[in-house]
Amino acid sequence: MSAGEWFSSTFSCCNPVDLCCKTCLCSCFVAGSIASRLGQNYTLCCCGMLFCPSCVVAVLRGDVRRHEDIPGGCIEDVLCSLFCPLCTLVQLEKQMAKSNKMKTNQPPQQHQMGSPAYQQPPAQPQQQPQQQGGVVINISSR
Repeated sequence: MSAGEWFSSTFSCCNPVDLCCKTCLCSCFVAGSIASRLGQNYTLCCCGMLFCPSCVVAVLRGDVRRHEDIPGGCIEDVLCSLFCPLCTLVQLEKQMAKSNKMKTNQPPQQHQMGSPAYQQPPAQPQQQPQQQGGVVINISSR
């Protein structure tokens, strides 16, 4: 999968079978999972699936497309959500799972100890106040 492409087609929704069954039986949870990966409200998305599932799926598809830089438009998103909402949810879940997996498999960025991210300000020595003839004199470099 390269940037800007769907990992799977809309109609490859029966593979894997467990995701297909989960989407058919608990589509609101799958939609919520997709929403949370996009930084959206899980609960609001689940509730929206109970009242207007096609609207939620269309919005999620558009958000995933923008997140993954996949070309397309809102007409395609609406048509997929109206005629195949469950297959579209499976497609979106597979896309986000693959995207998250690819991000977590990237090697960590190498930082050198002298880089600005690791520099700490120099520690200032703590000087004890000196007492001279009953008067406290604080010698500090401030």
